[in-house]
Order: sequence, then structure tokens, then C-alpha cells
Amino acid sequence: MNLSGRIHLSLELTATKADGLTTATDPLREYLSRTLSSGAGANAANGLYHEEWSVAAEDTEQIDFTALTDRFGDALNFARLKYLYILNTGTVPLYLTSTLVLLGAPVSAVPIRAGEFYIKGLQDATGYVVQNGISDTIIVENLDPATAGTFDIVAVGATS
Repeated sequence: MNLSGRIHLSLELTATKADGLTTATDPLREYLSRTLSSGAGANAANGLYHEEWSVAAEDTEQIDFTALTDRFGDALNFARLKYLYILNTGTVPLYLTSTLVLLGAPVSAVPIRAGEFYIKGLQDATGYVVQNGISDTIIVENLDPATAGTFDIVAVGATS
């Protein structure tokens, strides 16, 4: 698969405060933009996975980054992740655990509340190493006894 594109993070905020006859402003403009070319080295990726997942009440879903299928129906086996984005689109908190070093493996559950997102990224040649059977999964857990959870996931990385 050929893959190219940009990862953008933009913070555009303005604080204001009335000060006598004037209003003081404090604009913040912070931009992060990374360009990716197709490949497996630094500033490059050749694998893209994105999906909406559901987690039943009091259940878990396991995402194995060495055994995915991309949007074209092809097997996708990441060797390194460069970017990971997870958005809790449901109404109940979800908890991430992983053997991957991007969560600081081994890690106890990282909570993601309803509407919250988790994002992690490295653009160097190594990225976050994914090793089959050792450090290849993220487990998303829903502890709510009655309500299913939903989340969006985007993973960008290299397959070699």
C-alpha cells in the first residue's frame, strides 16, 4: 500500500478579560504538523487502520496490531506504530491496557472517559515497536454493567 499525508494538531484559543474601558486579549495559536511519505523509515508509514469498534457491557475487545485488515481487505501486520488515536464516542468510560510500549508497557488501565481521546505519536524510524506475541495488542475494557461502549481508532505505522 502507498500512503502519504499529514498529521495536524491545532490549538486556537483566545482568552479575554475586561480591563476598564478596554478588553485585553491573549490569543494562543499552537500548531503541530507532520508530513508522512510512503515507506518504513523516519517521516514515513505504509500502513493505515481505522475503524469504529463496540465493546459490550462488562466486556473487552482486543486489538492485535499484527493481525488487522485494512479498508482494502488486505492483511495489515504492523511492525511499528507511528501514530495512534482513540476517541471514546460512547457514553461510558473505557479503559486501555496494553503490552505495547506506547502506553508505557506494562501498564495498568488508562481510563478514557466519554468524549475523551487518546493520541500518541512518534515520527522517527523506530516508532513504537510491535512484536507478535510480545507487544502487539491493546485491550479496551468496558466495566459498565448495562451499557455498551463505542470508540474510533486510527493507527498509522510501518509494516516492516
